[in-house]
Amino acid sequence: MWAGIGERHGDVHAALIDADDEALAAFLSNPGANELHYGFDRLCRSFSTLTAEEAAFMSRWAGDALRRFAEALDVIPTCNPESALPASMIDTDALVAGISAAMGHPLHFPTPFQGEVGLPSALGYVSMRAVNGYYQAHRLAALTAEYGPRILEIGAGLGRTAYAARQIGLGPYFIVDIPMTNVAQGMFLGLTLPAVRLCGEIDTGQPVALFDTAVELPKADVVLNADSLTELDRDTAERYVEHIRGSARAFLSINHESNPFRVSDLGNLREHRIAREPYWLRPGYVLEVYEF
Repeated sequence: MWAGIGERHGDVHAALIDADDEALAAFLSNPGANELHYGFDRLCRSFSTLTAEEAAFMSRWAGDALRRFAEALDVIPTCNPESALPASMIDTDALVAGISAAMGHPLHFPTPFQGEVGLPSALGYVSMRAVNGYYQAHRLAALTAEYGPRILEIGAGLGRTAYAARQIGLGPYFIVDIPMTNVAQGMFLGLTLPAVRLCGEIDTGQPVALFDTAVELPKADVVLNADSLTELDRDTAERYVEHIRGSARAFLSINHESNPFRVSDLGNLREHRIAREPYWLRPGYVLEVYEF
């Protein structure tokens, strides 16, 4: 997989370097025609042509995440596969309204790019990753209330959790990622939030700031990593954990455990773990909280 990402991003890198301002704007605003989002979001050329079966799967995937979110917040009873109604019979808009009421904030699902796929709703297409972003922001809210407001997300995909966090009033919010993904995050968050500090820009109090992996990592009260730390080589993952242990008060990890090492194997983290539970929205993923 990672080799494929590198090959595709090689072409992207050339396009970003060689394009003039007009061509660059056109490239960034139409990710379905290139591979900029490949590896962390579905909206890219490799997935631009979906069969009816694939589109239906994406819709079911988002619907399942939305239902599980509602269950986690006690908006609806937890589905019992032995007796409950199928998830397809649950009203999407009613779930969104119920989750919004439980969180005390309206949910928004911006789709600044053409070609977004997911679950149709009155608010547009609801993607699985957008639903996860709101749930992760919900969990971050509880941690920041206890440990402090500053959030650092390591490996943030398109930035959907940062967007959701800002919608419910969390922050300052820092993101660290590889430069290519920073570009995609800057475009998405720049189109959906009032202000974003891009890599290398002067800090003028923007509530969301992007950093690439080559610079010194910012300090934060709470660190989030979702679905990426164990995808790195172990030495790199250990360095991130060393930074987390030395600068943060709490670490929220949401990862699967099918890779050669687990998050809990890194940096003697087990001695700091205060919570471990199945992740509500994605079977096979584990949510852990570490305290320092």
